[in-house]
Amino acid sequence: MPVSPTLATETPSPELLQTTKIVDAAPYFDTLQERFGIPHETFQGLCLVQANSKILHIVNATHQPPLRPKTDGVGMPFLRINMAVFKLTTPAAMRFGNAATKNILADAPQPLVSAYLARQTFDVTHEQAKNFTGRGYVLIGYQNRILGLGFFQPAVPDSDTPNHDSDIAGQVESFFPKAWSLADDCNPFGDEHER
Repeated sequence: MPVSPTLATETPSPELLQTTKIVDAAPYFDTLQERFGIPHETFQGLCLVQANSKILHIVNATHQPPLRPKTDGVGMPFLRINMAVFKLTTPAAMRFGNAATKNILADAPQPLVSAYLARQTFDVTHEQAKNFTGRGYVLIGYQNRILGLGFFQPAVPDSDTPNHDSDIAGQVESFFPKAWSLADDCNPFGDEHER
């Protein structure tokens, strides 16, 4: 029998148990709490299912997928697990990111949002990165709506260039999906706003 989900308030439906492989959510939820401060309670009543060798989906534990015809998949793509450090999908970041308390820039200024949506790497100041805990994934948002993930690389002080802009904490590489991204010359805020 598969491992039961860690935080489901109800046991998984018999249909879900028959049609999917349920995985132990604890190590994944622990890592999300450690990196982003997302409390386990955020995922109450949900479980993780193995979609394939690359990704886990998140689904309501009481979901009752049909037994026939066989479903192609259930739930929302949640984590990419075929990487050295697993990564939240953009839909998962959008859905659960507002519960984060660290490694989040919830209200990025418009120029950074434009760069993020165009999949560009951009600098962040110490003020913008004040709750970043170091190198790794960060959540990027605008007006407290999470847009997705980036990867923060802290700046390395260069002793040879003492006039280096010391207000720059580092750079964020955009992981916004290529299929959703804006062209470099597009402005998501309209022509009246400067890039």
